[in-house]
Formats: sequence, C-alpha cells, structure tokens
Amino acid sequence: MAALAVCGSGQGLFAVPFFTTALHRVRPHETGSAAGLLNAAQQLGGTLGIALLGTIFLHAASDGPSEPARAVLNGARHAFWGSVGLIAAIGVAAALLHAASRSNRGRGTEEGDWEG
Repeated sequence: MAALAVCGSGQGLFAVPFFTTALHRVRPHETGSAAGLLNAAQQLGGTLGIALLGTIFLHAASDGPSEPARAVLNGARHAFWGSVGLIAAIGVAAALLHAASRSNRGRGTEEGDWEG
C-alpha cells in the first residue's frame, strides 16, 4: 500500500509541472490540440515502454534458471537494468535538446517566432 501511495504522489507531483512546461509556449487557440497531442504521445510512450520492459522480463525469465522464484528475479533484474538504460538515454536526449534550445535562444530565434 505504501508503494502505491508513493507512486501516486510522485505521478501527481510530476504531471502538472510537466504539462505546464510543455504547453507554456503554445498559442491560446492551440492549447486544446497541443494538450491532446501531448497526452497521446505520453500514452504511446508508456505503452511502448511497458511492452519493451515486459518483453525483456519475459525473455530473461524464460531463459533463466528453471526455479520459478529465481527466474522471476532474473527477469526483474534484466527489466530493471533495461529501464535504467532507457532513463539514461532519455537524460542524454533531454540534455542535447536543452543545449540546442539554449543555442537557438542565443542566436535570437525563439520557438514561437515561426508562423505556422
């Protein structure tokens, strides 16, 4: 029960700042469409992430030890390290995007300056 409370609190504390940051440069008449697209991308990312980690877990568990408890631990270990790798890759991508954004601001180009 405590783990569910921690996860729920973390998700609640993450969602509002995430959506606010992602949508702060969107024009007011485009807010609904942008929020819908952001939500769809978030749902797709979560679905693909769970599918990938589930595949890693099941593959490692089926190829691991024949004892069920050890097989589950083996699968969980592989899935954990797979998620660590994904988080590291996302961190690198975010850092690169942030650096590119800062260099664009230094040249006087803003994301909202384009006409679309």
